[in-house]
Amino acid sequence: MTAFRFIHCSDLHIDSPFKGLASQVPSLTERLRESTFQAFHKIVKLALEEKVDAVLIAGDIFDGADRSLQAQLKFRRGLQELSQEGIPSFIVHGNHDPSNSWSHTLDWPEGTTIFPGNKVERFPVMRGGKTLAWIYGISYPQKEVNENLALKFNKDQTQGFAVGLLHANVGQQPGHDNYAPCSLQDLISRDFDYWALGHIHEFKILREDNPCIVYSGNSQARHLKETGPKGCCLVTLNSGAPANIRFVATDVVSYRSAKVDVSGAS
Repeated sequence: MTAFRFIHCSDLHIDSPFKGLASQVPSLTERLRESTFQAFHKIVKLALEEKVDAVLIAGDIFDGADRSLQAQLKFRRGLQELSQEGIPSFIVHGNHDPSNSWSHTLDWPEGTTIFPGNKVERFPVMRGGKTLAWIYGISYPQKEVNENLALKFNKDQTQGFAVGLLHANVGQQPGHDNYAPCSLQDLISRDFDYWALGHIHEFKILREDNPCIVYSGNSQARHLKETGPKGCCLVTLNSGAPANIRFVATDVVSYRSAKVDVSGAS
Protein backbone atom coordinates (compact mmCIF):
# COMPACT_ATOMS: atom_id res chain seq x y z
CA MET A 1 0.00 0.00 0.00
CA THR A 2 1.05 3.58 -0.64
CA ALA A 3 2.19 5.46 2.45
CA PHE A 4 -0.50 7.51 4.21
CA ARG A 5 0.61 10.75 5.92
CA PHE A 6 -1.73 12.71 8.15
CA ILE A 7 -1.98 14.99 11.15
CA HIS A 8 -3.71 13.70 14.26
CA CYS A 9 -4.80 16.39 16.70
CA SER A 10 -7.49 16.81 19.33
CA ASP A 11 -8.78 18.91 22.21
CA LEU A 12 -8.17 22.26 20.53
CA HIS A 13 -10.55 23.99 22.97
CA ILE A 14 -10.53 27.03 20.71
CA ASP A 15 -11.36 30.29 22.51
CA SER A 16 -11.10 28.63 25.91
CA PRO A 17 -11.71 31.23 28.65
CA PHE A 18 -8.64 30.34 30.78
CA LYS A 19 -10.61 30.79 33.98
CA GLY A 20 -8.80 32.45 36.87
CA LEU A 21 -5.74 33.56 34.93
CA ALA A 22 -7.08 36.95 33.90
CA SER A 23 -7.39 38.10 37.49
CA GLN A 24 -3.95 36.74 38.37
CA VAL A 25 -2.02 38.14 35.41
CA PRO A 26 -4.20 40.70 33.56
CA SER A 27 -1.44 41.55 31.07
CA LEU A 28 -1.54 37.99 29.74
CA THR A 29 -5.31 37.86 29.21
CA GLU A 30 -5.31 38.62 25.48
CA ARG A 31 -2.26 36.51 24.76
CA LEU A 32 -3.80 33.52 26.50
CA ARG A 33 -7.14 33.87 24.74
CA GLU A 34 -5.43 34.10 21.35
CA SER A 35 -3.14 31.15 22.07
CA THR A 36 -5.71 28.46 21.18
CA PHE A 37 -6.39 30.15 17.82
CA GLN A 38 -2.66 30.40 17.15
CA ALA A 39 -2.09 26.77 18.07
CA PHE A 40 -4.72 25.68 15.54
CA HIS A 41 -3.14 27.97 12.95
CA LYS A 42 0.17 26.18 13.54
CA ILE A 43 -1.53 22.84 12.89
CA VAL A 44 -2.95 24.13 9.60
CA LYS A 45 0.43 25.57 8.61
CA LEU A 46 2.15 22.26 9.37
CA ALA A 47 -0.39 20.37 7.26
CA LEU A 48 0.22 22.70 4.33
CA GLU A 49 4.01 22.60 4.65
CA GLU A 50 4.12 18.82 4.95
CA LYS A 51 1.51 18.34 2.22
CA VAL A 52 -0.27 15.69 4.28
CA ASP A 53 -3.06 13.54 2.92
CA ALA A 54 -5.54 14.45 5.67
CA VAL A 55 -6.09 16.16 9.03
CA LEU A 56 -7.89 14.19 11.75
CA ILE A 57 -9.41 16.01 14.75
CA ALA A 58 -10.48 13.76 17.63
CA GLY A 59 -13.02 15.95 19.40
CA ASP A 60 -13.34 18.94 21.74
CA ILE A 61 -12.64 21.57 19.12
CA PHE A 62 -14.62 24.11 21.12
CA ASP A 63 -15.35 24.57 24.80
CA GLY A 64 -19.09 23.95 24.59
CA ALA A 65 -21.12 26.86 25.88
CA ASP A 66 -18.02 29.06 25.79
CA ARG A 67 -17.84 28.77 22.00
CA SER A 68 -18.08 32.14 20.24
CA LEU A 69 -18.98 33.03 16.67
CA GLN A 70 -15.41 34.29 16.31
CA ALA A 71 -14.13 30.85 17.27
CA GLN A 72 -16.36 29.11 14.75
CA LEU A 73 -15.36 31.47 11.95
CA LYS A 74 -11.64 31.15 12.66
CA PHE A 75 -11.93 27.38 12.78
CA ARG A 76 -13.81 27.39 9.49
CA ARG A 77 -11.13 29.62 7.95
CA GLY A 78 -8.47 27.08 8.86
CA LEU A 79 -10.46 24.25 7.29
CA GLN A 80 -10.91 26.41 4.19
CA GLU A 81 -7.13 26.82 3.87
CA LEU A 82 -6.77 23.05 3.97
CA SER A 83 -9.59 22.56 1.48
CA GLN A 84 -8.04 24.96 -1.01
CA GLU A 85 -4.93 22.78 -1.08
CA GLY A 86 -6.93 19.57 -1.43
CA ILE A 87 -6.37 18.40 2.15
CA PRO A 88 -9.52 16.84 3.65
CA SER A 89 -10.46 17.18 7.32
CA PHE A 90 -12.16 14.49 9.41
CA ILE A 91 -13.81 15.55 12.66
CA VAL A 92 -15.61 13.91 15.57
CA HIS A 93 -17.43 15.72 18.38
CA GLY A 94 -16.33 15.16 21.98
CA ASN A 95 -17.90 15.80 25.37
CA HIS A 96 -17.17 19.55 25.25
CA ASP A 97 -18.64 20.01 21.77
CA PRO A 98 -21.27 17.26 21.29
CA SER A 99 -23.38 17.15 18.14
CA ASN A 100 -26.41 18.68 19.85
CA SER A 101 -24.43 21.82 20.75
CA TRP A 102 -22.99 22.66 17.34
CA SER A 103 -24.32 25.48 15.21
CA HIS A 104 -25.69 24.40 11.86
CA THR A 105 -25.73 27.94 10.48
CA LEU A 106 -22.21 27.70 9.04
CA ASP A 107 -21.43 25.94 5.79
CA TRP A 108 -18.30 23.88 6.18
CA PRO A 109 -15.69 23.86 3.37
CA GLU A 110 -15.54 21.17 0.73
CA GLY A 111 -13.58 18.18 1.98
CA THR A 112 -14.73 18.58 5.59
CA THR A 113 -16.26 15.42 7.06
CA ILE A 114 -18.04 15.60 10.42
CA PHE A 115 -19.01 12.19 11.74
CA PRO A 116 -22.55 11.59 13.05
CA GLY A 117 -23.40 10.66 16.62
CA ASN A 118 -25.79 7.79 15.98
CA LYS A 119 -23.41 5.25 14.42
CA VAL A 120 -19.87 4.64 13.23
CA GLU A 121 -19.35 5.63 9.62
CA ARG A 122 -16.34 5.43 7.32
CA PHE A 123 -15.05 7.75 4.62
CA PRO A 124 -12.16 7.30 2.18
CA VAL A 125 -9.01 9.35 1.76
CA MET A 126 -8.12 9.45 -1.92
CA ARG A 127 -4.97 10.30 -3.85
CA GLY A 128 -4.66 10.07 -7.60
CA GLY A 129 -7.88 8.11 -7.88
CA LYS A 130 -6.69 5.48 -5.40
CA THR A 131 -7.93 4.85 -1.87
CA LEU A 132 -5.14 5.50 0.64
CA ALA A 133 -7.17 4.89 3.78
CA TRP A 134 -10.59 4.69 5.35
CA ILE A 135 -11.33 6.88 8.36
CA TYR A 136 -13.88 5.42 10.78
CA GLY A 137 -15.46 7.62 13.42
CA ILE A 138 -18.40 8.46 15.65
CA SER A 139 -19.28 11.68 17.48
CA TYR A 140 -20.79 12.28 20.89
CA PRO A 141 -24.50 13.04 20.38
CA GLN A 142 -24.61 14.65 23.83
CA LYS A 143 -22.08 15.59 26.51
CA GLU A 144 -22.20 12.48 28.67
CA VAL A 145 -21.55 9.26 26.78
CA ASN A 146 -21.08 6.26 29.06
CA GLU A 147 -21.32 3.61 26.34
CA ASN A 148 -18.27 1.76 25.04
CA LEU A 149 -18.12 3.29 21.55
CA ALA A 150 -15.04 1.28 20.57
CA LEU A 151 -17.14 -1.86 20.24
CA LYS A 152 -19.19 -0.18 17.50
CA PHE A 153 -16.17 -0.05 15.16
CA ASN A 154 -15.98 -2.84 12.60
CA LYS A 155 -13.42 -2.92 9.82
CA ASP A 156 -15.13 -3.20 6.45
CA GLN A 157 -12.70 -2.69 3.57
CA THR A 158 -10.41 -4.50 1.16
CA GLN A 159 -7.88 -1.76 0.41
CA GLY A 160 -6.13 1.09 2.19
CA PHE A 161 -5.29 1.63 5.84
CA ALA A 162 -7.99 1.57 8.52
CA VAL A 163 -7.87 4.46 10.99
CA GLY A 164 -10.22 4.91 13.94
CA LEU A 165 -11.08 8.42 15.15
CA LEU A 166 -12.44 8.38 18.69
CA HIS A 167 -12.86 10.61 21.76
CA ALA A 168 -12.66 8.24 24.71
CA ASN A 169 -11.08 7.28 28.01
CA VAL A 170 -8.99 4.19 27.31
CA GLY A 171 -8.01 2.13 30.33
CA GLN A 172 -9.51 4.56 32.86
CA GLN A 173 -6.93 7.31 32.39
CA PRO A 174 -6.82 9.35 35.63
CA GLY A 175 -7.77 13.01 35.87
CA HIS A 176 -10.42 12.92 33.13
CA ASP A 177 -14.11 12.05 33.02
CA ASN A 178 -14.66 8.40 32.18
CA TYR A 179 -16.62 9.07 28.98
CA ALA A 180 -16.91 6.39 26.27
CA PRO A 181 -14.80 4.06 28.43
CA CYS A 182 -13.01 1.18 26.76
CA SER A 183 -9.98 -1.03 27.23
CA LEU A 184 -6.82 -1.23 25.18
CA GLN A 185 -7.86 -4.72 24.13
CA ASP A 186 -11.18 -3.38 22.82
CA LEU A 187 -9.23 -1.22 20.36
CA ILE A 188 -6.69 -3.90 19.44
CA SER A 189 -9.46 -6.37 18.62
CA ARG A 190 -10.91 -4.08 15.94
CA ASP A 191 -7.97 -4.91 13.61
CA PHE A 192 -7.28 -1.29 12.63
CA ASP A 193 -3.89 0.18 11.67
CA TYR A 194 -4.05 3.31 13.85
CA TRP A 195 -6.28 4.78 16.53
CA ALA A 196 -6.38 8.59 16.65
CA LEU A 197 -7.65 9.36 20.13
CA GLY A 198 -8.82 12.48 21.92
CA HIS A 199 -9.94 13.41 25.46
CA ILE A 200 -6.67 13.10 27.41
CA HIS A 201 -4.67 16.35 27.45
CA GLU A 202 -1.28 14.69 27.19
CA PHE A 203 0.63 13.13 24.30
CA LYS A 204 0.66 9.39 24.98
CA ILE A 205 1.49 6.39 22.84
CA LEU A 206 -0.54 3.61 24.43
CA ARG A 207 0.67 1.01 21.94
CA GLU A 208 3.47 1.23 19.36
CA ASP A 209 2.82 -2.04 17.53
CA ASN A 210 0.05 -2.43 15.00
CA PRO A 211 -2.50 -1.16 15.75
CA CYS A 212 -0.74 1.95 16.97
CA ILE A 213 -2.91 3.64 19.62
CA VAL A 214 -2.18 7.29 20.40
CA TYR A 215 -3.47 10.29 22.32
CA SER A 216 -2.20 13.44 20.60
CA GLY A 217 -2.96 15.56 23.68
CA ASN A 218 -4.30 19.10 23.50
CA SER A 219 -2.74 21.67 21.19
CA GLN A 220 -2.49 24.40 23.84
CA ALA A 221 -2.40 24.09 27.64
CA ARG A 222 -5.41 25.68 29.32
CA HIS A 223 -4.29 26.00 32.91
CA LEU A 224 -1.29 25.77 35.24
CA LYS A 225 -1.65 22.03 35.83
CA GLU A 226 -1.21 21.19 32.13
CA THR A 227 2.56 21.32 32.08
CA GLY A 228 4.97 20.41 29.31
CA PRO A 229 4.76 20.83 25.53
CA LYS A 230 1.40 20.55 23.77
CA GLY A 231 0.86 19.89 20.11
CA CYS A 232 -0.16 17.38 17.44
CA CYS A 233 1.13 14.22 15.77
CA LEU A 234 2.50 13.98 12.25
CA VAL A 235 1.89 10.33 11.35
CA THR A 236 3.09 8.17 8.47
CA LEU A 237 1.65 4.70 7.92
CA ASN A 238 3.54 2.23 5.75
CA SER A 239 2.44 -1.30 4.96
CA GLY A 240 4.29 -3.88 7.02
CA ALA A 241 6.09 -1.32 9.18
CA PRO A 242 5.39 0.38 12.50
CA ALA A 243 3.70 3.77 12.38
CA ASN A 244 6.10 6.70 12.28
CA ILE A 245 4.88 9.30 14.78
CA ARG A 246 6.46 12.72 15.19
CA PHE A 247 5.12 14.94 17.94
CA VAL A 248 5.12 18.61 16.88
CA ALA A 249 4.67 21.30 19.51
CA THR A 250 2.04 23.92 18.63
CA ASP A 251 1.56 25.67 21.96
CA VAL A 252 2.10 29.41 22.24
CA VAL A 253 2.08 29.56 26.03
CA SER A 254 3.54 26.67 27.99
CA TYR A 255 3.62 25.90 31.68
CA ARG A 256 6.47 24.36 33.63
CA SER A 257 6.70 23.19 37.22
CA ALA A 258 9.87 23.94 39.15
CA LYS A 259 11.20 23.43 42.64
CA VAL A 260 12.73 26.49 44.26
CA ASP A 261 14.79 26.32 47.43
CA VAL A 262 13.66 29.17 49.66
CA SER A 263 15.11 27.82 52.87
CA GLY A 264 17.61 30.68 53.01
CA ALA A 265 15.12 33.40 52.19
CA SER A 266 14.24 35.97 54.83
